[in-house]
Amino acid sequence: MTAPAPQQAFLAAMRAPLALSGIVLAAERALPRELGLVLTLWLLWIAAALLGLAQVLPGTLRVALLALLIVGSAALLVRAAWRIGIPTPAARRARLERGGGLSRGVLALVDDAPVSDPDGFAAALWDRALADARKFRPRLGRLEWQPTLETRYGLWPLIGTALFLGLMLAKAEAPQRLAAAFSPWSTTLEGVRIAVTLEPPAYVGAPPRRIDLKGGAGAALDGLAASRVTIRVEGLEGAWHVAGPGIDAAAEGGRVSFPLKRAGEYSVQQGARRIAALDLSLAADIRPAIRFDGDPGITPTGALRLGFRLRDDHGVSALSLRVRRGKDVRDVDLETRVPPGRGSVFADLTPHPFAGSTVELMFVATDGAGQEGVSPPIRITLPQRRFANPLAQAIVAVRADLLAGAKRSIIARRLSGLAADHPAYQGDLGVFAGLRAATWRLVHDTRKDARDSIAALLWDIATDLEDGGATQAMDAMRRAMEDLARGIGAGDDASLAAMADRLEAAMSEYLSRQIQAALAEGGAQPPSSAGGAGASVDLGFLDQMFADLRDRLAAGDKAGAAEALANLRQLMETIRFGNAPPDPAAQARAAAAAEAAQALRAIEARQGALRDATIADMIEASFGNDSGLRENAPPQRTLGSDTEALVKQFGAAGVPAPQPLGAAAKAMGEAARALGTGDAGGAIRAQTRALDLLRQAANAAEATAQQMAQAAGAGAMQPGAAGSGLDPLGRPGTGFGQGAVKLPDQADVRRIQQIRKILEERASDPSRSEEERGYYLRLLKRF
Repeated sequence: MTAPAPQQAFLAAMRAPLALSGIVLAAERALPRELGLVLTLWLLWIAAALLGLAQVLPGTLRVALLALLIVGSAALLVRAAWRIGIPTPAARRARLERGGGLSRGVLALVDDAPVSDPDGFAAALWDRALADARKFRPRLGRLEWQPTLETRYGLWPLIGTALFLGLMLAKAEAPQRLAAAFSPWSTTLEGVRIAVTLEPPAYVGAPPRRIDLKGGAGAALDGLAASRVTIRVEGLEGAWHVAGPGIDAAAEGGRVSFPLKRAGEYSVQQGARRIAALDLSLAADIRPAIRFDGDPGITPTGALRLGFRLRDDHGVSALSLRVRRGKDVRDVDLETRVPPGRGSVFADLTPHPFAGSTVELMFVATDGAGQEGVSPPIRITLPQRRFANPLAQAIVAVRADLLAGAKRSIIARRLSGLAADHPAYQGDLGVFAGLRAATWRLVHDTRKDARDSIAALLWDIATDLEDGGATQAMDAMRRAMEDLARGIGAGDDASLAAMADRLEAAMSEYLSRQIQAALAEGGAQPPSSAGGAGASVDLGFLDQMFADLRDRLAAGDKAGAAEALANLRQLMETIRFGNAPPDPAAQARAAAAAEAAQALRAIEARQGALRDATIADMIEASFGNDSGLRENAPPQRTLGSDTEALVKQFGAAGVPAPQPLGAAAKAMGEAARALGTGDAGGAIRAQTRALDLLRQAANAAEATAQQMAQAAGAGAMQPGAAGSGLDPLGRPGTGFGQGAVKLPDQADVRRIQQIRKILEERASDPSRSEEERGYYLRLLKRF
């Protein structure tokens, strides 16, 4: 029989209370046994965490206990479910009846129906019973459970007391302690420390920045592009990695190091757990600006000495030289680390394809962000090496035709003919093998850069024939100096010492080759000196300079070591044994430059005499006679015209006019105008300024003329000569950055002794760290 609609609605409304009644009934049955034990175990674990006992356990043991607790709790719950089973509908109705205070069987009555049609009285009773049942609001009442073992034996008060004491002791650290106790990782973040080092690029010259973070913390840093980020994690067990824009690197040796290329958030993670977060951004970096500082000079070794002025906020990571002849442009790498300010570099362009040609030179400065700064161009005739050896001359001629674009087959036949001339190179197998290798590559090497690489091989063969390998030794020494210059900014003590050893060996090899070449020419110098044309350079002083370089490297004085290396480079570029073969064309240009320098000295003398005359006429004008001032105006204008004509004379000699010369001509024009108006004071000021500028220009012109004479074959510069960089005793002058020498007095000596004593005490103090004591030991080497 179908139940009435009210009865059906009542039964539908009772589904949820009956389901809840089943859950409560199961909990009441399990609480005295399984649920009570699970709750007790977890409360004990929480109390141990708040009291700090969980953190005392080794990480692996703590994770094992936590896992055992989880597995045990799950097992107890499964056991309770298996033992209790699913409460029957009758039991669930009975639990609701007890909770609501109903008579036993009332809810069962609603669910039932009469077996047969009742009479009037029975039907009324049935309806009344149904109406009373439908008025029931299902209630579960209080829990009906038997006391657990923990309650029976008084464990709950003890657990409550432990929880209260834990909260009092932990205070603000309570969340961290609980998180550590329930962490599935063997190492908690509480004991983890992260050290982040941001090392700027070497060209900046700034010290690294370091921050220390606690586990789970974050920080923001900004750095230049190409800065190196190094992350070290201490107190963490297990593998970890760093993830960020374009990087996902696993730790090796307890650290991760990577160049900063892109801004963004970098996360230190162990699996899915974040150890630390870093917000790294790229700092602003302006475009570098560079220009030439003074006129280029030519060293006795044939290299160009180029001064520059660099303006940049951090320094540049690369400096190159752009050589342009017509539409043909080629770049030559110079330095990899250049600080802002004034400086100079050396560039040996004698092997360059444009050697001997008039070209435009431009500095190109590139910073870490890839921004380029290009200097205004200057015109210069590149130095060209002259060879005395006939075979070397022939090889260089073939090389020039190869670079000019001659057919490979013609060049190959010419090289084969030179290789067949055994008497020309006295059967030297090295020369023969080099010529044959160049011939083979001309025939079979079809790469785009084959001509340049073959030309480089021919240049090496020619220079070996000319000087017995001195040029190759010089190139090796220059590379060793460049490697050490790069290492000073980023290398450790061991690598710097190894680079210094290689440089010392390269210098010894170069000096040895130079002496051998001088002996072969019949113009050898004593072993303890070096120079040319009667010059003498004390090689003992060279040893002192190298020892000073080593001391500065050992002491960690990077700036001083860089300066000492620059001084050493300048000295080695100045030293040359024997005499170079004369170059008639270069000698003619040098003579023309010397003649222009002499004419400039004559103009300087005329300007000085005219200024003296102006001063005398000014005295006469004070007595009312100013005719003499106006008479000086035409000679002053003539002197300015002669100066402008002299600028063209320098150009005809193939030498750039000294920079102060144009300003001097302008000052002469101002003086002529002041004289024409009778302004004695203004005329004398302009004449004095013109005289100073003429003197500077004359000094620069004489130095350039002498350098051209040396490069043309007059031998090495003599010590004490203008532009040589050496004083009359063969020691570096002020151009080497040595500065003035101050002899220490007794007070200075006592102060040095006190400093040494303090450093020795700190270096021998065992309570100090090894790094700190090493720092004091390095400082001791400076005293």
